[in-house]
Amino acid sequence: MKRAILLICDLGCSYTDYKEFIEDINHIYKIDVHYFSLNDHEKKGIRKIRYKDWLKQSETFLVNLCLSYDEIFIIGHGVGAIIGCYLSSKYNMVRKLVLLSPLFITLFTTRKKSVIKMIQKANLCTMCEVYKMIKEKKYVLTQIRCPLLLIHGQKDLFACVSDSFVVLDTVESPKYFIIIKDGDHQLLKSKEKNKIEEYMVDFFNKKRYKKKYNYKEL
Repeated sequence: MKRAILLICDLGCSYTDYKEFIEDINHIYKIDVHYFSLNDHEKKGIRKIRYKDWLKQSETFLVNLCLSYDEIFIIGHGVGAIIGCYLSSKYNMVRKLVLLSPLFITLFTTRKKSVIKMIQKANLCTMCEVYKMIKEKKYVLTQIRCPLLLIHGQKDLFACVSDSFVVLDTVESPKYFIIIKDGDHQLLKSKEKNKIEEYMVDFFNKKRYKKKYNYKEL
């Protein structure tokens, strides 16, 4: 059975931020990882990208993957978690979903300094699109039916841990929650990276699930 992971990156991140993780999963665990990037503008173009463009592009990417693989897993990081939730709620072909430091509400309500830092990486129009996407697509959490793994850093300065609890309280499918005590927003660069990779792969291989979500700290 051919399996693939669709890794949806966070805004402001590049392939190099995930390179080591992608190589580990490809070479150690023999699962193909395909990387989807959220662009905040077209190359030297005038038209600013809209969140609907992100959704449309990610859907096309997912559908094309399904032509070559039997099972698709999604990992969504930060803003990418919103798109991961959207795709998982809409397409049954997504068998399992992992959310890394999901960002849903707190960035725009309690973390003003973080918003300013993020605006420095992405223009203001892009941040407005992120806000609209969060506001308009948050409802998809109630429509997720595939098993879910949530991983969040306790020292995350962008996405508060409370965002993960929003997900836990809303999603009804089997779910697992891991808190990384010393983890920040870039979990795949943390000292716990190898353990995080192991937990992800164990989750992808899991066949049975408990009704009540499991909680663990690293």
